[in-house]
Amino acid sequence: LIQAFIGLLIPLCAASVPIWRSGHITVREALNSYDVKESYKTGFLDKLLAKIQGVGRLLLLTIRNTIRKKGRFILTLGTLAIGGAFFIVALNVGACIENTIDNSFKTLRYDLELFLTRAYPVDKIIETVRDVPGVSMMEIWGNSRAAIINDRADGNSFRVLAPPSGTNFLRLPLASGRWLEAGDRETVVINHTLAEQLSGIKVGDMLAIRIAGQRFNWLVVGVVREIGSFPKAYVCWDYFEKAINPADKTQNLMVRMKRVQYPKPSIQNAILDHLHGRRVVVENSMNHYAEEALSGILIEKLSGSGIDVTESWNNSLYRKAFEDHIQIIVGFLIIMSLLIVTVGSLGLASTMSMNVLERMREIGVMRAVGASDKEIYLIIVGEAVIIGAMSWIVAVFISIPLTFWVANAFGEIFFHTSLDVVVTHSGLVLWLLLVVPITAVAGYLPARKAVRLTVRDVLAYE
Repeated sequence: LIQAFIGLLIPLCAASVPIWRSGHITVREALNSYDVKESYKTGFLDKLLAKIQGVGRLLLLTIRNTIRKKGRFILTLGTLAIGGAFFIVALNVGACIENTIDNSFKTLRYDLELFLTRAYPVDKIIETVRDVPGVSMMEIWGNSRAAIINDRADGNSFRVLAPPSGTNFLRLPLASGRWLEAGDRETVVINHTLAEQLSGIKVGDMLAIRIAGQRFNWLVVGVVREIGSFPKAYVCWDYFEKAINPADKTQNLMVRMKRVQYPKPSIQNAILDHLHGRRVVVENSMNHYAEEALSGILIEKLSGSGIDVTESWNNSLYRKAFEDHIQIIVGFLIIMSLLIVTVGSLGLASTMSMNVLERMREIGVMRAVGASDKEIYLIIVGEAVIIGAMSWIVAVFISIPLTFWVANAFGEIFFHTSLDVVVTHSGLVLWLLLVVPITAVAGYLPARKAVRLTVRDVLAYE
């Protein structure tokens, strides 16, 4: 219904203006209007072009004809510029997302996170994992579920993590406040997702929560930005171990792999060896195949010691899945921009066709005095290309502020924070390489129709 309404309303609105103008002319003006009238008043552009030296008359004529019909020129230029700006913005937003995700995952300096079915003794976990091939470093983190305490009942739940003091496995960027320090007690750092969920809680506020039936009042000392993460809070391991986990047990294990490069076939062979039960050493942290293989080895090793793993997180796979989901939205933006460009190119072809029809006799005179088919092609196609080049310039200027606006809006909608904005040169160059051939084709079709007519037919055209 909406499409039908728009499809009927927009053409009527577009046609209403010329219909209204035509309905208000007098009978005498209508009878005297026997042909399309051209205004040949000398304007600013004509005076400027007359002063240019060393440029061929063919180019000067092409430039002048480009804006002879200023209304059509502005509409066509505007449509192409808007489509080009959205195309550039779509590529810029994709680069912003990639840059933001890259900066975010650089803060995670571990490769695997293993969740155990229940809390197991820390010493037993360390003893089991210590000699596993491929493991460079590991850390035991506290892990628990917490619920917000409000006036009526316990509210939203979130995850509480307790990394060791001075850990280098995590370097989240601070939005405000500070990170945890050794000796902190009853202090907490929350991520921006939890801060937004709690209606904008800020540094210096008290956070009342419940963990395993116990009530805690923690002081918020920092808010960190954590892209693509669920609501989380971070406390010191020493405090967590005494206040929440006095039995010295945990169900969270962080693992970093060794940084030794192996070619891809070796990784695939390592996976096959592991699947067939053979002992392997997988040491390539840059490939998710290696991470999967090491995860399988760790799960098997822990299970053999009576420690059951309920879930494992592979950072590289998580990043790939995260990027793939977001790129769907970026692809949608690019498709929408291409649709606008298609409409603009059709409008340009229509504009050029009308210009050629109105200048049919003029073209005939040019051919009668010696203008070749090639020169006619160059004039008409050149007009279209100039419009395309000018639309590229306008699109570049529009795209820069639009990139910041769209990137911030995109970040707030999908990540609840702003993106790390970056403007890529590839989008500007790619759009220039696209708009020139598109406009050249749009101008070529009317030009071909004009040169196919004989000089007699063109001069006799009414």
